[in-house]
Amino acid sequence: MLKKKMILIYSVIILLAMMLMAVITISGMQRLFYRESQLVYDAQLDKSFGSIEDTFMQMQNFALDICINDSLQEILRSQQETGGWDTAASRRFDEIVTAAIYPQQQYTVCVYPVTSNGDVCMKNEDGVYEPGTKHVEDYILGYGFLWEFRPHNNETVRATRNIFDKNDPTRQLGIVTVDLTILKISEVFWTFSAHSTVKGKLYLLDADDNLMLPYSSRSMELSDLQVSDVESVSYELRDETITVVRPFPQNGWKLVCVLKGSSMLAGSKSLIMLILWVGTGMVVLGIVLSAIAAHRLTQPIISLVGFMDKSSEKKQYDRIPVSPSLRGEMRILYESYNSLMEQLQLSMDEIRRASEREIHNEFLLLQAQINPHFLYNTLDSIGWIAVRHGANEIRDMVVYLVGMFRNSLNSGNAMIKVQGEIEQVRCYLNIMMIRYPNRYTAVYDVEDGVEDFVIIKLLLQPLVENALQHGFFDTNQTGCIKIRAFMQEGDLVLEVCNNGKPADLEKIRALLELDRSIKTKHYGIRNVDERLRTFYGEHSRLRFRYEDGFTIAQIRIPGDRLDKEEVWNNG
Repeated sequence: MLKKKMILIYSVIILLAMMLMAVITISGMQRLFYRESQLVYDAQLDKSFGSIEDTFMQMQNFALDICINDSLQEILRSQQETGGWDTAASRRFDEIVTAAIYPQQQYTVCVYPVTSNGDVCMKNEDGVYEPGTKHVEDYILGYGFLWEFRPHNNETVRATRNIFDKNDPTRQLGIVTVDLTILKISEVFWTFSAHSTVKGKLYLLDADDNLMLPYSSRSMELSDLQVSDVESVSYELRDETITVVRPFPQNGWKLVCVLKGSSMLAGSKSLIMLILWVGTGMVVLGIVLSAIAAHRLTQPIISLVGFMDKSSEKKQYDRIPVSPSLRGEMRILYESYNSLMEQLQLSMDEIRRASEREIHNEFLLLQAQINPHFLYNTLDSIGWIAVRHGANEIRDMVVYLVGMFRNSLNSGNAMIKVQGEIEQVRCYLNIMMIRYPNRYTAVYDVEDGVEDFVIIKLLLQPLVENALQHGFFDTNQTGCIKIRAFMQEGDLVLEVCNNGKPADLEKIRALLELDRSIKTKHYGIRNVDERLRTFYGEHSRLRFRYEDGFTIAQIRIPGDRLDKEEVWNNG
């Protein structure tokens, strides 16, 4: 059953993967061919559109050159003011117009003077300009152009513009028309149809979507394309026909290009068929290989599942025997399962031990909550008895001892102010002075402002105890012990200095580096160093040096880890 399921799953996955790859590949190839055809098509269309647009722009520019011709402006202005045209004036006017249009002989230009009454002057049989039947109101132009296609059935394109006085833009002096033979524009259409790699056809429409060029269109019915609804290029593979409309800014006419969408993909059909045949062969081969792979994987998996079921029923995490015949991934799977079972067993043992430790810690915590009150009361009673009997040294030792316990326990808080830490060391040193008189003197150098910083407690006492024991008591030497607290480069620095027997710095360094081969009782020093690194980081480690006859134990706490309020609590 498992084997059949695996074969079916593999077959479906391979089939879906190949179908997805075929779709992606075919789609990509179609887009590639389509994009290549589109680029060629766009380039040819841009060239045709630019050629016609340049023609229209040149006609406009030439008409504007005529309108601003100084000689023409002067004679039109002069004759309008005198009120009439004679033979000499008409001849002079024709000479000026001829000279103006001579550089552009491909155009046919006509200039019609306008009288002060707004009548348009036409040339009579004698060659003299005289008011005709048309008025300027017949030419609704303003300051723009009037474009006409085949005016009066002439094979030309005409651009008409008013001539205004340069000195008085509101005064109309005449009308100019620039005609260009349609043959110049038709050449663009012939060139596009003859050289287009992607076969298409160009059409020229006016602003009302009336067909102007070509005169006959038998290949496609332009009326079915709804050209007025197309605003930009539309390349859609699902469309039978692709239509591109580009309007001319000069006159609102449109250049429309139409081609068959299927021609864009003509080169991709044979490649698509090859991809389909190769994909089918790969699917068949994949199904055969999946059957072989499923057969090789099924038996070891079934054996593994059976063993796991037995282990679950017995609730025992035993190792699975690994057969020598297992290879590759299956062997790794068996060994990984065995490793997981071993880790699970170790985790269960650790949980059991942690549970036992938690019970023990809870007992110690309860005991610690009871003992301090009993201890304070007992020591207080001893102190009063010593007062009644005049034993002042006993009284002082009890007072100092109570101070030490009070600061050490600190109401259950894990943190203590620097002032409290110094006071605890002071009590300890006073007790040891009573016990060992005249062995040492204590000096305290605490910088103003550092007393209220909060630090972890019991940092200085182990260092002081170590300094007394190994600096003075073991050697019967006398000397001085200094307790210093100051700020340096933004950090809090605590130092315990003694001028007794110099310490073995190499031995202390090895001790702080956790060299387990060193047998020593300096567990207090190691405890201070570990707590500093745990709470403040590696930069706060305990360091020792010898300077000016003093062994100096230094603690440096980063300034950004200091606070002046006790925000840490262990309860």
